Amino acid sequence: MNRIPPIHALLAFEASARHGSMAAAAGELCVTPSAISHRIRQLEEFIGQTLIERGGSQWWLTAAGHDYLRIVRAGLETLGTLPRTPLLRQRLRVAVPPTFGRQLFVPRLNDFLERYPEIDLTVQLTIPLLDVRGEESDVEVRFGNGVYQDVVTERLIAETVFPVASPAYLDAHGPFKQPADLLRARLLKSPLEPWAPWLEAAGAAGAELPGAPQFNDAGLLMEAAMAGQGIALGRMSLCKPWIEAGKLVRVTDLAVQSPHGYWLTYRQPSLERQEVRLFVDWLKATLQG
Repeated sequence: MNRIPPIHALLAFEASARHGSMAAAAGELCVTPSAISHRIRQLEEFIGQTLIERGGSQWWLTAAGHDYLRIVRAGLETLGTLPRTPLLRQRLRVAVPPTFGRQLFVPRLNDFLERYPEIDLTVQLTIPLLDVRGEESDVEVRFGNGVYQDVVTERLIAETVFPVASPAYLDAHGPFKQPADLLRARLLKSPLEPWAPWLEAAGAAGAELPGAPQFNDAGLLMEAAMAGQGIALGRMSLCKPWIEAGKLVRVTDLAVQSPHGYWLTYRQPSLERQEVRLFVDWLKATLQG
């Protein structure tokens, strides 16, 4: 097989001949003029012919240089006309809980889409506690205790919870100077965030919560709190934007670790696919960084 000259040397020679100036060729190729001169000498040594004659600060193509320039330009033109191979599209299916998707995932998603435009992403919903899962998802974010069968499980967010309410509710029913004072309020319930651990930390273990509505969706629970319907246990990760916007306020400073959290789950063979690895690494970095 014939040896192929270094492409950077061919480009230096062609650009110098086209511009009639090594300085101009250097500017086009983002190198120094001395680098251009060195590459042309390298090409001459490679093919065993003198391509340019040098005289002081001047230079010109030799007869061999003119002949070789036609060959180089024809080769570069052929390379330039080759059809571009389109990006190989990769399909990725991700399932997330509804409120996680709205509050944490979608606001950050543009970063992933810009980094990896070759990945076609489909986002599906998974419903905590009801075992409603995204159909045939490659990666799933689940909210719960982290015990899931036949999948790799990684903790994504360990949740801290605390009581939150609307400013209007606190004005009408507060103040709540001590954590135990919350027992006279309407405490909105959810199996996703049980009150028992918080009440125990507040010194009110075993307290009953009669007459309070229960919500099986974190988003509905927070909407009820923002609508002034009572006090809810809010997760730090979800409530922060609502608190910053003045839609919710912390009722007390007492916070406890939630028995539940967000978990990243996938089947081990899925990690053999590049798009899955990229997504898993990106999601952990963007939420834990």
